[in-house]
Amino acid sequence: MLYPIQNALRPGIALAIAMLVFYALHGRSGLGHSSLVQPPPDSTTYYLDCSASRDGDGSRASPWNSVASANAVTFARGDHLLLNRGTVCNGALTPRGSGAANAPIVIDAYGTGAQPVINGGNAEEALKLFNQQYWEINNLEVTGGTRYGVYVSGNTPNASINHIYVKNLNVHGATYTSTKRADSGEVFISTGAAGETLNDVLVDGVTAHDSHVSEGIFVSAGGAWTTSMGRSTERTSAVISSLVSRAIMHMPYMMPYSSAIDRLTWLKPLVILKASGQAHFARFVDSKENR
Repeated sequence: MLYPIQNALRPGIALAIAMLVFYALHGRSGLGHSSLVQPPPDSTTYYLDCSASRDGDGSRASPWNSVASANAVTFARGDHLLLNRGTVCNGALTPRGSGAANAPIVIDAYGTGAQPVINGGNAEEALKLFNQQYWEINNLEVTGGTRYGVYVSGNTPNASINHIYVKNLNVHGATYTSTKRADSGEVFISTGAAGETLNDVLVDGVTAHDSHVSEGIFVSAGGAWTTSMGRSTERTSAVISSLVSRAIMHMPYMMPYSSAIDRLTWLKPLVILKASGQAHFARFVDSKENR
């Protein structure tokens, strides 16, 4: 539920709200690291600059220069991985580890200029998280990959994939040509085991385009729909328990199909998704669809 802001705010509260609004509106300006998540004291911030001539230790003064270095690290709660703006990193980004409640792992941009690019090339996924949770991915251009641009999933029965936030992404150019529904996607967030759930998923300011894959932006807890379309080999009982979306057109047929969604907040229409030159829209599918 959205509550109105009262006029009689105390000055300190009003100032805090004004600052939050300012940073929210200007988070895409390219002026340095734009995430509002503050790392806990025991966390580490790593830097990746794929234009650097040699591979460093991941510090800002001596950044990594390839996704291979980032993929070799198991990130911990509150860690940040920052990619230098105006650079292109070739190869799939598949970072390891999970964050924690109130201390997610954040992938974001630093510096000035265009969004940093992850070019997945011929990897199946350009950016992949699997059996991981509490991640935020912000301010990137993701291109390539065969079946998927950004892929988040798992295969742990009765587990919960918590807090997956994707914000201000430009995802395009996956090379696979779909042969059936839900066999591929530019942004694909889905469970893969019986009883596995998604909880607290945010898609905000994400554009998916110029691809022949099945889905533009797809968020699903599995179940009858994807099983019937051939993606899942087992019928799941998963539900999406908390979903906030600001990155899809507000069209009636895009609403979830059952009350299995505990909380769904539609904040604003934003992006038309395009694949193969035609208009495609995000879908939100839960396990009770078509039952």
